[in-house]
Amino acid sequence: MVADEDDVPGYSRSKFPHWVSQYGTCDTREVTLQRDGQDVVQDDGCRAVSGTRYSE
Repeated sequence: MVADEDDVPGYSRSKFPHWVSQYGTCDTREVTLQRDGQDVVQDDGCRAVSGTRYSE
């Protein structure tokens, strides 16, 4: 089981603003997945719905 982010001592989402909007509804994470992934398909909300990404 994974703890809710509000239940993790010392964690504050506001300390990690790196998922900010890039354009439209796309945030940094979604732009990076599209850029670095293979055959990434995004829905109307810019979320990746299929594709492959390899992380070293």
